[in-house]
Amino acid sequence: MKVVVDANAVISAFKRDSITRKVLLFPFISFYSPAYLLDELEEHKAEIMKKAKINEEEFNIILNLLLGNVKIVPKEAYIDKMGEALKIVGEIDKDDAPYFALALKIGAGIWSYDRKLSNQRKVKIFTTGGLLEIIRKGTF
Repeated sequence: MKVVVDANAVISAFKRDSITRKVLLFPFISFYSPAYLLDELEEHKAEIMKKAKINEEEFNIILNLLLGNVKIVPKEAYIDKMGEALKIVGEIDKDDAPYFALALKIGAGIWSYDRKLSNQRKVKIFTTGGLLEIIRKGTF
C-alpha cells in the first residue's frame, strides 16, 4: 500500500508517544513524500521544537527516525502531474499541490490532518484513524 504523507502528519509525529509516530514507523505501508516536505519542516522548525519541547539536536534525531520510513521524491519525478494537482486543490490550498501531484504519479492516497482536502474526489485522503483501521485489519 502506498501513502503520501503530508507535512502536518509528520509534524504531529514529533509528539512523544504519538499514535501518528507509531503509524509512520509501521513497516508494511510504503510512505512517500515530495521533497517539498523538507522545505515545510525547515520553515516550521522553531515552532515544532517549541511545541514538542525539544532542542535542535533532538529535532534532527527525530526527523531522521521519522523519515527513515518515508521515501522523499524529487520534484522532477512528479512535475508532469502538477497542473492536474493544481486543478484538484484549486481553492483548497495550493501548497498541497506537490502532495497531490506525487499521489497522482504513484497511484497513492494522502495521509493528512487537513480535513479540507477531503473536499475533492480525485485522490483518497487517509486519516490516522483510517490508517489504524487498515493496520488493525491487515488490509494494507
